[in-house]
Amino acid sequence: MRGCVIGTLFLLATEITVNGHYVFSKFLIDGAETPDWQYFRPIPEQPANPEYDRRLDPIYDVDSVDMRCNRNGSTAGYGVATLTLPAGQEVGFGVANNSRFMSLGRNGRIFHQGPGQAYLSRAADGDLESYEGDGDWFKIGEYGVKDATHWVLDQHEYWLNFTIPETTPPGKYLFRVEQMFLRDPGLVQFYISCAHVEIFGPGGGRPGPLVQFPGAYKKNDSNINIPREHSMLPPMNLLNPKYVNPGPGVWTG
Repeated sequence: MRGCVIGTLFLLATEITVNGHYVFSKFLIDGAETPDWQYFRPIPEQPANPEYDRRLDPIYDVDSVDMRCNRNGSTAGYGVATLTLPAGQEVGFGVANNSRFMSLGRNGRIFHQGPGQAYLSRAADGDLESYEGDGDWFKIGEYGVKDATHWVLDQHEYWLNFTIPETTPPGKYLFRVEQMFLRDPGLVQFYISCAHVEIFGPGGGRPGPLVQFPGAYKKNDSNINIPREHSMLPPMNLLNPKYVNPGPGVWTG
């Protein structure tokens, strides 16, 4: 009997862990959702598993090339459609619908609390399909700390919303969203996706600071190798010292 109870608890814990994963796959534009993966680079399951969709798995290694656009995302641009957006547009990033979430009532929800940010990287030659994201990136928005014991993203969000700066130079860009679940060193979870967008507008801005992925973050950075109390549920002492999102400052145009 005791073995059955332990086994049941293990399965429940595993189910909760698996269902806590998610992947960004769609936009919200002026209240309308785009179809999953229409504008987003696909993520392979490697190998396919009917019991669990590995596209939901996060990235753990900040030194991996997968920090650009998730697993194999650097070379997954062929056949992805490009969404045309005006500079100044607010854009929402949403997670893929997944039937395994529905029984727990969190289908489409960004389940983990923690920081979030968005970056743009221009394809210099205008060819987004072959662009591997090995150029420069600049941050256009972030979600951070709300108060000493809460993140702005508190497990009740369905969209991460960012505004494209009005002076963004026109061109074709990888639009990268990233959300973090802060854990012990080496266990920080990065939920990353890249979409194809073409931005039009007056331009004139000089985006920066510029960074590259990998390289923008280091595993020993104080906002990745965090104090234990920052990773607690609920977190503690986020203002002492105040948590600062990883990467460069936000460029607002």
